[in-house]
Amino acid sequence: MEIFFKHSLTYIVVGQARIVRPAPQTRVDMQKKMEDHLRQKYAPGFYAGTTICNEILKFIFEFYEEGLNRLLPNIATSRWVGEILFQNEEAGKASRAFKLGELADDDSNYWQETGPKIQQSLDLICEKLAEIGETDKVSGLWQTQIPDFENVLLCAEKCVEYANVSNHTFMVAPNATSIKINAVGEDPYFEHVVDDLNHDLMADYHRQNRKEVTLREQYLEKSFDPFDHQYHAKVLNEPFCKVFGITYTEFQALVTAAPANMEKIESHKKAPMCLKDHLLTNLAAYYGFPFESVNAVINNLILDKSIPRQVWNSRQYNRINKRPFLEFQSKGRTVIMWSHKKVEDYLTLLDSELAFNKTPHGWKHKPLTDAISEIARNAGKWFERSVIAQLEKLGFSGRSIKDKTFNKFPDIKFECGEIDYLGYHAATKCLAIFEFKFFETGFDARGIRQVKSAFLEGDDAYVPIFEKKIAWINNNLSFIKSYFEAEHHIQIPCNLHDLKSTFITYYPTPLNLFFLNPRCKSLVQFVEDFQTKELWPY
Repeated sequence: MEIFFKHSLTYIVVGQARIVRPAPQTRVDMQKKMEDHLRQKYAPGFYAGTTICNEILKFIFEFYEEGLNRLLPNIATSRWVGEILFQNEEAGKASRAFKLGELADDDSNYWQETGPKIQQSLDLICEKLAEIGETDKVSGLWQTQIPDFENVLLCAEKCVEYANVSNHTFMVAPNATSIKINAVGEDPYFEHVVDDLNHDLMADYHRQNRKEVTLREQYLEKSFDPFDHQYHAKVLNEPFCKVFGITYTEFQALVTAAPANMEKIESHKKAPMCLKDHLLTNLAAYYGFPFESVNAVINNLILDKSIPRQVWNSRQYNRINKRPFLEFQSKGRTVIMWSHKKVEDYLTLLDSELAFNKTPHGWKHKPLTDAISEIARNAGKWFERSVIAQLEKLGFSGRSIKDKTFNKFPDIKFECGEIDYLGYHAATKCLAIFEFKFFETGFDARGIRQVKSAFLEGDDAYVPIFEKKIAWINNNLSFIKSYFEAEHHIQIPCNLHDLKSTFITYYPTPLNLFFLNPRCKSLVQFVEDFQTKELWPY
């Protein structure tokens, strides 16, 4: 992997992207300061348990956060904001090449390990600079500010790293982590260890998610796309206009107009900076939209500097991936700056959130929430159709079971809730119950905890509800066999007493960290596993 220097800054080349990095000596100096800071409070030794481990991790995090907050005002200039926005573009370029498998092995391994942390730290710096709310806050030659800039990069990266590690320790694996502080002179001076099983399961989860990016589409119904913004517009145009005075289609045009009419951001000098009043007035005049509507829509997408960025809270709405425009005071004027890539990321995330029934910030009005619920319902039905089609290709015959399915059988009390699909595979003599979940997951600890809560916590969680359905089928197996034969001409052997079961999800989930039965597999995983073994794979 190539490393080069330009204007006293250190860059690495990942594919076609130029990624700015802290100089090696900056890392050495910062690590020495951190080691001295840690040893002031904690003696060499082995520390186990979620309480003490999180206490140490928080202590380290606060060191880097203090450094970040102290140094950021020193680089609050349009030159450095431009550099960070340019780096967002470059990191996006590297990430795209990584996902498409276009990177050389060394570059791919590097980006897999470091890329997410780089992207998150760049986002954090943008969000923190927006809190300051001023550019050109300091004077002097930018070359003299390079040490502070490199330390800001490093502190932000370490804030992201230790916030993620602490969240994982507290929320996901409280009994699977330990910390070792080595004696003075030993390298490394600090070790955070996750037990092998937890580490391997998380690695498998990440690996499967990366694999499915390019595979998932072939298993899904092609006649409908619940993530398509044109479909969303058909549902949202009218309610959006009632709330904001413009349609959803017009909203999309507004958001994309500013990046579309600017040059590519190929250096810090190309980062866009527009007077806010001019931008809003010009957009309203160009499209013929009411100024009030343009003002409301764009302001809703500007990072709010009055809301402090909480690094540990990855689900905070006041983040650049959900509010991609930055507002600053520059020489007495209010200006807007942005990264084209972050605007693109926002629109992609918006398409996903609408499909998963998430209401964006500022949209909580009944006409809009009702429309978003309709989009999500149709997305769930689409996923069910897609899964059933794949099960039938594998050789399953069956049906869903609704509340009224057994109405003409008065002796049958069906009180366990609707069953998404009960199918028989004649070739392998396998009877299986399936529960489909069009469910958004996540790599971060909060996303993993959200999945765990939805599946496991409380009587209304997915697992206990599914277990009731499994129990009902087992308790009524003789009736099910006769019903399938009489109503659907599906003959299930009299001596078959083993019912298989699994959840099938849209994305892979990290649930193997918490339970193994019933199984929970993504659609891609299940189809591939069944085809590989040519029988029930679990």
